[in-house]
Amino acid sequence: MNNTKTQNQRYGFGRSMLYCSGQFGGNIVNMVCTGWLVYFYTTRGPGHEVYISSAVFGIAFMLGRFVDGIADPLVAYWSDNTHSRWGRRRPFLLFATPPLILTFILLFHPIFPAGSLAITIYTIVLMGLFYIFFTLVMGPYLSLYPELIPDNAERVQVSTYLAVFMLLATAFQGMILPKFIDVKSSMYLGYFNAALFSGGMAFVFIYITAFTVRETHDHSPTVKEESYSMFQSFSWTLKNPAFRVYITSSIFQYLGFACITASIPFIVTRLMGQTEGFVTTVYLILFPGIAVSFLVINLLTKKFEKAFLYKVGLLLLAVIMPLMFFVGRFPLPVSPTVAGIIIMALLSIPIAINQVMPMAILADIADYDEKISGHRREGMYFGMQGLLQKIATGLSMGMQGVLFEYFGKNLPSATCGGPDCYLGVSLLGPIAGVLGLIGFFIFLKYPLDEKTRDIKIRV
Repeated sequence: MNNTKTQNQRYGFGRSMLYCSGQFGGNIVNMVCTGWLVYFYTTRGPGHEVYISSAVFGIAFMLGRFVDGIADPLVAYWSDNTHSRWGRRRPFLLFATPPLILTFILLFHPIFPAGSLAITIYTIVLMGLFYIFFTLVMGPYLSLYPELIPDNAERVQVSTYLAVFMLLATAFQGMILPKFIDVKSSMYLGYFNAALFSGGMAFVFIYITAFTVRETHDHSPTVKEESYSMFQSFSWTLKNPAFRVYITSSIFQYLGFACITASIPFIVTRLMGQTEGFVTTVYLILFPGIAVSFLVINLLTKKFEKAFLYKVGLLLLAVIMPLMFFVGRFPLPVSPTVAGIIIMALLSIPIAINQVMPMAILADIADYDEKISGHRREGMYFGMQGLLQKIATGLSMGMQGVLFEYFGKNLPSATCGGPDCYLGVSLLGPIAGVLGLIGFFIFLKYPLDEKTRDIKIRV
C-alpha cells in the first residue's frame, strides 16, 4: 500500500470543485428518476395514459433497486481491487457513464402500450439496468472521497461541497424540470426532451471529474498488494461495530424519508392543493434554508462531533415529518399551501445535516477499518452502504405503492370527495417519522471516536 498523502495535507478548493462536479452530474439523473418517474408512469399526462398502476410501479422500482443494491458490493470489491494506469475508480466513470445516460433517457420514452404486460417488463428491465450503471459510476466515484480527503477537518468541508452539488441537482429536478413538463409553462419540452437535456448535462459533469481527478494511491498494475477474497471483504465490513450501528440506523431513516422525497409532486398537488408547477416554488423556499444550514453545520462541527450533529438531524426528521398528516386534512390557522411550505422549511435543517454528515462519518469508519485490516477498502464500505440503503429505498417505494393503491392518492372527483381520496399520501409523514425515530435510537449506540478514529471504550 503506497499512500502518497498524509492526513495533514489538504486537497484544496479548486480540486474539490472538480471532484464534486461528478456529484452534480450523477445525481441529476438520479434525482429526476426519484422525483418524477413514478409521477410520469402512474399519472395521466399530455399525450399518454397511465402506463402502469402505483402498486406495479412500486414493485418495479423495488426490484430495480434490489438488483442495483446487489451490484453495489460487487462493484465495490471490483473497484477496490482494480489496478490500472488510470487508478482504481476512474475507469468506471469513463466507461459506465454512456450506458447510464442511455438507460435514463429510455426510461422516459416507453415504446409499448400503456397498461400492457410489455410496458411493465420494459420498465422493470430498464430500471434495473439504469441503477446497475448508476452503481458502476457513483459507487467508485464516492469511494474516491476518503482517499482524496484524508484531513478530518477538510472532510466536513468537502462533504458540504458534495451536499451543495447534490442540492443543485435537486434544485434542477425540483425547480427547472417542472417547467419543462408543465404544459402551461413557456419552457415546456415534454418528458422525453427534458430527459435528453438532463442526460446531456449529467454526461458532461461526470466526465469533468473523470478527466481531471487523479487518485492519490499508486494502483498501477506493477504495484502488488496482499490479496483478499470478497468473502473476507464482506466479513470485515460487517464486523466493524461502528459500521453496523451507522448502517442499521441509516436503513430505518431511508425507509421513511425516501417515501417523502419521491412524493413531493403528490404532496404539492394533493395535500397543498397546487399544480405540478408549484413544486418549483416549494424548492425555492426549501433550498435557502438548506444553504444556510450548511454554513451553520460547518460552524457547529468546530464545537460538536459529527456523530452528535447526525443524531440531532435524525431526531428532527422524526419529529417534523409526521406533521404532514395534518396538511389538507384538518382545519389549521393557515391554508394547506402555507402549512406545507412551513413544514418543508423546517425540514431544511435536518435535510442539510443528513446530506453533510454521512459521507464524513463513513470516511472515518473506513479509516478505522484500515487500522484493523491493513487495507484501504473505501469501495466496499460505500458499496455495502449502497446495497443496504437501496434495499431500504426499494422497500420504501414498495410501501409507497401499497399506501397509494389501497388508501388513495387521487385528487377529489365525482366518485371520491374530500381528503380520503389521498389518505395514502397523508400517511407517508407519520410512517416516515416512526421509522426515523427508530433510526435515531439505534444511532445512540455509535461507538467511534472521530478524533482517534478508534472504538470508544465504554466503562
